[in-house]
Amino acid sequence: MKVSKIAMQLITSGLFAMALGTAQAANVSTTVSYDTAGLDHTSWLVPATATSTGTNETWIDTKDLPPIPGPGYDLRHTTYMSMGAWANERSELSASVRDLRAGGIATSSANWSDSFVNNSGNSQNYKFNLSLLGMTAHMGGWTGNLARRDYQAGFVADVLVNGVSVWRSAQTFNYQAGLASVVKSGFDLGDAVIYADGDEHRPVFFALDSYAGQVDLGTFATGQSADVSYTISSFARWSDPEGCSYECGSIGVNIFDNRGAIGQRIVSAPVPEPESYAMLLGGLGLIGAIARRRMAAAK
Repeated sequence: MKVSKIAMQLITSGLFAMALGTAQAANVSTTVSYDTAGLDHTSWLVPATATSTGTNETWIDTKDLPPIPGPGYDLRHTTYMSMGAWANERSELSASVRDLRAGGIATSSANWSDSFVNNSGNSQNYKFNLSLLGMTAHMGGWTGNLARRDYQAGFVADVLVNGVSVWRSAQTFNYQAGLASVVKSGFDLGDAVIYADGDEHRPVFFALDSYAGQVDLGTFATGQSADVSYTISSFARWSDPEGCSYECGSIGVNIFDNRGAIGQRIVSAPVPEPESYAMLLGGLGLIGAIARRRMAAAK
């Protein structure tokens, strides 16, 4: 009976429960950018990028893009697009291209990075919590030539340890020549639902269910440290070579992760020694034997 008590203690002491890792101060950054690739006939739009960094919270929007050089008056990208990215030290991240109304490529990204040191005195396995929400996209509008329609939108979520990606998921939503499709890579978050009513002049909508899970960051010896980086980004691309002569519409995409608002991002659990596994298995076996005897006695 002594062995089974040890086994039960191992279970109830949190051997398999996730304990908080020893995290340091986090850094956050956000970026929005626009490139004219695919746009030929709206000459005043130019490539532009804006970035914001901090340790507590950072937010950036289309209005933060530098002014467009013009003949004596202030030109802004906000006339044709709306983007936003947000991140804070609790690791709440959001990246969206809310509305792109001209050809080209709009990108929004949010990054959270942190580090931990295993000061527990024992080997620890670290995991990273994910909670992806609001993964939606819309694209389309009035068209004068269905065959020329060419939209793409999508998102990427990436977790890196010491600069090496340990988990990545990406989905790209396409709406081309009247046909909607999805391309996935990396970890499969599921299948997006496509909403289209058959009218070529109406937008098509894509919606993906929320996802919550864990990424294994690896096992670290006592005293070992690691840098963890988490980035979510969204992009919208509209190939509009005729400058709205054949296509007038909009495109948008969004991804959000609020795990930092409801729980810890990085968690850890001690790695059992080989003798602990032996005691645990022995204890579980003994518990099973006792249960079988009681069931037999009850018959």
